[in-house]
Formats: sequence, structure tokens, C-alpha cells
Amino acid sequence: MTSLLIAETYDLDLPLFRRLGLKPFKTESRDYIDVGTTIEHNGATVHVSVCCLPAQFWRFEIKNAGDGEPRRNCVISTGSGALVDYWPFIEQILNNMLVIESVERA
Repeated sequence: MTSLLIAETYDLDLPLFRRLGLKPFKTESRDYIDVGTTIEHNGATVHVSVCCLPAQFWRFEIKNAGDGEPRRNCVISTGSGALVDYWPFIEQILNNMLVIESVERA
């Protein structure tokens, strides 16, 4: 019988989790799990989920990003890493400092 590895929130992510109001996790699941939704200053919401293999892969569902019109919605998935590695890019999207114009899949 194979035992699954337990993955949990990285210690270096805990201060950011607290600041964003996200719930720390501990899981054996290899599917994306919900860690919460945060609301930023401009009213945008960011739904955060993570998949642990046990390396952590993040998914951000952003609604109403950007201060101006039109507001944008997008879903961003990452490679492995800590939330603190990727959150600065999410903040840039929320502040219109990084804009995804289009995504094409071949």
C-alpha cells in the first residue's frame, strides 16, 4: 500500500496567507483545493486554489481586475513554487501594471 505525502502551506507563505485572509491547508489531495478568496482595494476578487504534488501549483481566478474600464476577468495557473513567488504578479494585474491582452492555445 502506498501512502500519500501530506502537503501543507509553506511556512514562508503563512504571513501572506494571514494578510490576504486565506486559510492555511494540510492535504493529501493531488487535486486543486480551495484556499479562499481575497478582495483587493479596487473591488477585484481573487479566488486562490493550489494543487500539491507535493510541489505547489497555484491557480488564480481574478474577477474585475484593473482600476479602469473595461474591468478584466482571467484565470492564471503557475508552475511550482510558493505563493509569495507569484503574488507580486497578481498584484500587478490588479493594479493595471501587468495586463494580459489575449491568450491563444495552439
